[in-house]
Amino acid sequence: MSEFLITVVAVDNQLLMLTALTDIYLPQAMPGAEIVGFRDVADAKDYIRKNRVDLVVTNLWMPEPEIGIGMVKWVKEFFPEVCVSMLTADERPEMMKLGSDAGADYVEEKNYTPELIAKLNMQYRDLVASKWGSRRATD
Repeated sequence: MSEFLITVVAVDNQLLMLTALTDIYLPQAMPGAEIVGFRDVADAKDYIRKNRVDLVVTNLWMPEPEIGIGMVKWVKEFFPEVCVSMLTADERPEMMKLGSDAGADYVEEKNYTPELIAKLNMQYRDLVASKWGSRRATD
C-alpha cells in the first residue's frame, strides 16, 4: 500500500504557476497526497500511463486552450476513473464551459486564494472518501 492517500498530477506550462500549485496550494488543500508536477503535457501523460493517479489538476491555457482541453479529454477517454480539475484564469462563462464540456469534473477560477484551497480540499476529501471508504483525510 502506498504511504499516500491519493496521487495528484498537476500540469501547468508556466513554472511559477506550477510551483505555486505543487509547493503551496495543493499541499495545503491535500495533506497526505502525493503531488507530482509537470510543465509538459506529454510528460504528464507518460506519468499517468505508468502510475496510479487519482486526480489531475490542469491549466486550461497551455499556451492555448486546445492543449488544456486536450489533456482533459485524453484523461477521460483512457482513464475515466481519474478525477480532473481544470483551473483557468479566464473566468468568462464560455471558457469555464469548455472545461466542463471536455469532461472535467471540476472547473475552477485559477486565483490562488483561500477559496480555491477550500474547493480543492473538498475535492480531496471526496476522493479520499471514495477511495478509502469511510476513512477520511483527518482520521
